[in-house]
Amino acid sequence: MTQTATATRLDIKQSELAQKISSMNLEPVIFKLVHECDWTLEKALLVEAQYKTFLFMTLTLSEAVVPTQDIDEMWHNHILDTRLYALHCKEVFGRFIDHFPYFGVRGGNDAQLLKESYKDTVQKFRKYAPIFGAVLINLHGTESSLCVGSCAEHGCNSPSPSCCDGDVSPATAMELYSVRPNIAMLG
Repeated sequence: MTQTATATRLDIKQSELAQKISSMNLEPVIFKLVHECDWTLEKALLVEAQYKTFLFMTLTLSEAVVPTQDIDEMWHNHILDTRLYALHCKEVFGRFIDHFPYFGVRGGNDAQLLKESYKDTVQKFRKYAPIFGAVLINLHGTESSLCVGSCAEHGCNSPSPSCCDGDVSPATAMELYSVRPNIAMLG
């Protein structure tokens, strides 16, 4: 952890988790993003620090943590490397981190909840980002946190319509999937 990280007080368990996440090898994921998704190495390394911050927040906070589009893309590529993701879930995270891709697309109230959760995530991100050396990306003259849900045309880091729901019981999972995305909105 960096000197800046001392500003954020962590208990011993959180500190151990932060060390594990910091040392997590994501080179295969970065390689794929650079060679198949046209990311620059600089962008991939920047998003890697953000992704590690996102993972730490997901594992330590009780509320939904909403990834940016770039963090979500890195997460998707991490998940698709099933062996690496399974290893990290077991050895680093201590449990499977579930991805629920329907948050924000199940109607107007859900979309509003996504925006509110994203704003909350951004505020908390500022607290935990120094642990991993992460910074928010500046976009079209403003921080990404200021263009929540309104700048998709800029291709910025607006919230991704997904979140991690952490440990989801079978009953809760059935509730989550009982509210379907509004298909009529697509046509």
